[in-house]
Amino acid sequence: MLKVRIDGQNLTGTTNNGKKFSTYAPTDPWLVSDLLKNGVVVEAQPAEKQSFFMQHIYFLVPNDLIDWCMDILYEANARWWKRWRSILLWKSKASN
Repeated sequence: MLKVRIDGQNLTGTTNNGKKFSTYAPTDPWLVSDLLKNGVVVEAQPAEKQSFFMQHIYFLVPNDLIDWCMDILYEANARWWKRWRSILLWKSKASN
């Protein structure tokens, strides 16, 4: 390898023959030292951190969305059941 860019645990780089590659690296404390020993140029950047808001919006939105959908389905089911129950009861009283 000629050059490697480490961005968190994502690795991108160029091989000796000019081919580009991209991979995911497990946490390895000796990775950088091994690359440097083999003459690889290493560029490193810390992993991007998400803001507090973005970390929590993924947790809050789906739950609120699920609750909202369940409320709608419950209400629709209750209206449907109430309508059919009245139709069935009306027919059974009419047949007597």
